[in-house]
Amino acid sequence: MKRLSLVLLSMAVLLTAFGQQRNEFAVRLRGVALVPQVSGTLSLIGGDLKVSEAYMPELDLSWFFANNFSAELTIATTRHHVTIRNADLSAFEGPASANIDAGKVRVFSPMLTVQYHFPTMSSFKPYAGLGATYAIFYDQEKSSVVDNVQYPLNDISYKNRFGFATQVGMDYNINKRWFFNIDIKKIFLPTTVTVDASNLVTLLDLHTSVDLSNVKSNLKLDPWVFGLGIGFRF
Repeated sequence: MKRLSLVLLSMAVLLTAFGQQRNEFAVRLRGVALVPQVSGTLSLIGGDLKVSEAYMPELDLSWFFANNFSAELTIATTRHHVTIRNADLSAFEGPASANIDAGKVRVFSPMLTVQYHFPTMSSFKPYAGLGATYAIFYDQEKSSVVDNVQYPLNDISYKNRFGFATQVGMDYNINKRWFFNIDIKKIFLPTTVTVDASNLVTLLDLHTSVDLSNVKSNLKLDPWVFGLGIGFRF
């Protein structure tokens, strides 16, 4: 029993030596793909909100506040094309399946996560993290598309909201300072969407007394974020 305790203690000391130490700083630059997973439907006009994928650079800063524990601040902004697929306007004597173009929008979403870095006796350094983000929607651009398949939406707005994030990733040491990084995040982001579809009344000759200028719906965007990049330790 005493020998087993000594072995376990020696392994713990050895793993700590191979872990990442308190007050270590790191910076990463990643290429990132953000893939929204939208759920929920729009009230009154129905249909599914579709948000395009986005590809962008991402910068993050990490500080080890304790051995193997770090706080990571991630900064990125994305641009998305938004459409409403298969909107059901039959209640207003319109088409039962209409694709509506909702223009483009940018999202600035700084994120803070707390990570645990698993100590290993190799150049591979896996980690897992939990955190939060705040999504700010801005620079909306209206669509000018008008044809028999896609109709332009008068306006759409999104409520800025906090979201919850989970994270797994891995650093691979090239040398003492430089390392490769692979990172995957899942963000759980609810938002309230306000749609002004009043122009469809004239465009599609809808017959309704319902006010379509202020259609509100609660949706979940819940994107996956896949990143690949390089980092430097200080």
